[in-house]
Amino acid sequence: MHLEHPSVIADRLGQRSALRARFPARPHPRPAAVRMLGVLAGVFRSPLRLRAIALTAAVVCATALLVLLAVRLATWNADFFDALERRSWDGVMRQAWLFLGIVAATMTVQAASLQAKRMLQITLRAHLTSLLLETWMAGGRAARLQDAPVPHANEDGRIAEDGRVVCEMVVDFLASLLYAAL
Repeated sequence: MHLEHPSVIADRLGQRSALRARFPARPHPRPAAVRMLGVLAGVFRSPLRLRAIALTAAVVCATALLVLLAVRLATWNADFFDALERRSWDGVMRQAWLFLGIVAATMTVQAASLQAKRMLQITLRAHLTSLLLETWMAGGRAARLQDAPVPHANEDGRIAEDGRVVCEMVVDFLASLLYAAL
């Protein structure tokens, strides 16, 4: 591990503090995660609200169906072993066909859920991108950043990647939380 001399570290910190002084930020009393959820929830007040509501409803319904299918699979397991215990060939075959139906339904609902989640992520990214563009272009920030003493590379790419990651994580986390709650 390379350790820098303390004066080099102080110089780098000084450059960053000069940059922060040039682009002052307001302190926020709420945690960053709560603020980000508030920003993303703004999609329900935007022109994309109908799409966001429909996709959110699709994700909720698909998640509920996946829970019901998991419960049905558990009861199928009991029914299958009961048929084996009774040595009922007809019962075993009926349970085998039922298993194929449960698996097919699970695959279909899982694919629909994944599609709805991806489309919701895209909708959230569109909303977040419009907000970030408004903020990025306001007051000539992009032009002022070019004159900053610390060089920045690919700011727009980093912002786009951070937006993508946030939207994916929020949708996946909330869908997983709903699944676990159900």
